[in-house]
Amino acid sequence: MHRFDTKVYRQLLIALLVIACQCARAQIANVRFEHLTINDGLSQSSVNALLEDRQGFLWVGTQDGLNRFDGYDFVVFRHDTSDPASLSSNNISSLHQDREGSLWVGTQNGTIHRYNRDHESFDRFKLPPAGGTNSASEFFDDIRQILESSRGQLWIGTRSRGLWLFDRESASFGMVPVIPRLKINKLFEGPDGVVWIGTDERGLLWYWPDSGAVVEAKPGGTDQVYAITATQAGEIWVSGDSGIVSRYRSDRSRIAEFSAHPPTGIQNHEIRSMVQDNDGRVWIGSIGGGLQAFSPMANAWQRFRTLPVTRSRSVPTRCIRSFWIAPAFSGLVRWRRASARRTSRVLASPTTGISRKTRRASATTW
Repeated sequence: MHRFDTKVYRQLLIALLVIACQCARAQIANVRFEHLTINDGLSQSSVNALLEDRQGFLWVGTQDGLNRFDGYDFVVFRHDTSDPASLSSNNISSLHQDREGSLWVGTQNGTIHRYNRDHESFDRFKLPPAGGTNSASEFFDDIRQILESSRGQLWIGTRSRGLWLFDRESASFGMVPVIPRLKINKLFEGPDGVVWIGTDERGLLWYWPDSGAVVEAKPGGTDQVYAITATQAGEIWVSGDSGIVSRYRSDRSRIAEFSAHPPTGIQNHEIRSMVQDNDGRVWIGSIGGGLQAFSPMANAWQRFRTLPVTRSRSVPTRCIRSFWIAPAFSGLVRWRRASARRTSRVLASPTTGISRKTRRASATTW
């Protein structure tokens, strides 16, 4: 029997770790971007919400219409004063697809819409009027978040009227009294059913729907929380205007924080969005600090200082979903590895009864 050589084993392990880190760094650097704007058929450059549905369509909510993109063409949905089955507003603020596949669209006038794929129409459900008035405020009733819980509950987060629960059977809204009149930036459900709420005044809230209990936290010492995401390691990352990312376990105990110290850490700007891709990279978008990617395996950061939307050192990024990025006021940017071929596909697109604007997208590659 050969004697086990711990020194050789240790050297081999170190070599494998070095190779793994080098591969991770290569993957994080080997990225290229494509830019889509109104010249490609996008209805407007200010993108508020992104969602890729299970059919493969990309839905883009802008301040002037809802866009559906099949990889080549845009179809634009807008409000039509003569059609009650159209969107009630062109200012789209949130998107969500529920477990049954229904697409929900939130608008700035306090209305959620359920999309009917067969007829390409929308069912409208409006928040109750605030303060006994006859109409809801365009500003204060903004539907900022839509979240379906593991129980099938549909939670609605608003700009300043707090958290609501929408009953789909009765088509009615119920306000959550323990979270009134708050600006809700982000909704996320933990694995135990607790709702994580990023707010603009009270930091991070944990809400237990069964008991109505609420616990408040200040991740990174901030009152403004915009981004909450789960990682492949089972952690939940939270951040906001402090530029610091707080890492939590699923039981809400805090693990650590990434401090905002350049050049290796997050740039000191408001973090608005975070998501982890299939390769394990965490993409972080911020106001003022642009787009950054972090590889946990390599413990490596990369900041993309020159996205195609600008040549400046600062690119405000508001939303990140899948392989798409929505810089503020700059349309859409698609990223992929530089070695990858374009794999966009045209999907069947129904055309019944809709005023549509389509244009062939010819994205510029950077």
